[in-house]
Amino acid sequence: MVQDRTARFTKAWLADRRILCYRFEDTAPLTINAWADDLIHELELWPADKPWRLLLDIRLNGAIVSAYGLGRARDIARIRPELRGRLAILIGSRLASQIISIALRGVPNRYRQRDCFVNEAMAVAWLLEADKPLIG
Repeated sequence: MVQDRTARFTKAWLADRRILCYRFEDTAPLTINAWADDLIHELELWPADKPWRLLLDIRLNGAIVSAYGLGRARDIARIRPELRGRLAILIGSRLASQIISIALRGVPNRYRQRDCFVNEAMAVAWLLEADKPLIG
């Protein structure tokens, strides 16, 4: 049996490069580690005067996120806590939504708002809202 040893996510910029978007095909450790490295790099380079807007598409055909993925995400959330912005998470199932909501509550960050969505257009609109302050 041959194992696929490539990370299974894509990275894209949306809304004229105002939103950084990652779309996951799985949350295996290889994928999560490659994503984490890339995201940390982006976070470290992000200008302090530009709002952080991140969209994570973890719909995964209705599957749930791995515990390993949640742990890495918690670690990354602690990087540059002063950076104001928003994180929108696209989820594919009610169970995934519940798990992600619990994980979000477990990592307080008063500078970045976070929310779960099942509709990408709604998530993008929320990320781009200009009328509300970008603090949590």
